[in-house]
Amino acid sequence: MVRAYWRDLNPERGKYDWKTFDAAVEAAAKHGKRARFIVAPGFYSPHYVLSDPAVKQATFTVPQGPLAEKERSLPLPWDDAYLSAWFTFIDQLAARYRDNPAFAYVSATGPNSHNGEISLPREPSDEKTWKTLGTPDELEQRMLGAWEKTFRRYCAAFTGKHFTLAIISEALPGHSKDDRKSYQEKLAKLGAETCPAGFGLQNNGLDGRPVQLDLKPLPAWDLIESYSGKILTGFQTRTRANLYHCKRSGRDCEGDKLAIFEQALKNGLSRKASFLEIYEKDLADPELKLLLYSAHTELHAR
Repeated sequence: MVRAYWRDLNPERGKYDWKTFDAAVEAAAKHGKRARFIVAPGFYSPHYVLSDPAVKQATFTVPQGPLAEKERSLPLPWDDAYLSAWFTFIDQLAARYRDNPAFAYVSATGPNSHNGEISLPREPSDEKTWKTLGTPDELEQRMLGAWEKTFRRYCAAFTGKHFTLAIISEALPGHSKDDRKSYQEKLAKLGAETCPAGFGLQNNGLDGRPVQLDLKPLPAWDLIESYSGKILTGFQTRTRANLYHCKRSGRDCEGDKLAIFEQALKNGLSRKASFLEIYEKDLADPELKLLLYSAHTELHAR
């Protein structure tokens, strides 16, 4: 998996720098593997987009990346001028890599803010800004409309390959937990109906909590399982800092490294995932080799 920022791949209108992705597919082909891409837009859009007066923007706090915790302009995710520039880039990305056998799949991004998930700024000050842009219902309808356009463009551009939507719980500003759960369900349904052959659904929060003892709901995991066998589905494990040190899962993932990692794999496999994305340091960890081999074997047997 290779991540990049839109601004680095497309620094000027009509100009592209593909060396990072070219190197990835060349290395993948050399070693009998395949590469998958994530391109982060939003705050990391090229200057020609951010300086375009036709692109409607608002100021928010950047959650992650080189600009983390700084206040910056974000193109409104549903803005037509912004999406038009993004789709032009997506067409070029697809034209270069779609037919390469060493290319696997790509994250569906565009109406988001900084990474490969459906993330948007959600600090208290950001919530206030979202409220100035519309009612909760208006924001939801605008976001669903933007994602539908995005699914259709990816479907047309990446014919014959997959694109995945990475769902997270806190992805719709100004909404309750139940509303955000409903929003995820609407996005999944929209993607599956818009492009059933190409659309995939994943969650990037797989951890080692003992699900059979967990009383907390896991709507994102449940949603992935509900689509397994119908479309491409999968999980990405948490980073090592969150997976092993339990910053987000608390007591639910206490234990030694092997036990936590084994349970994480079981959690993904038990939900009938098509794939599991594992961080490089875990893949290279000799202590985890047998667990990874077992999971790999089970996935390929499906």
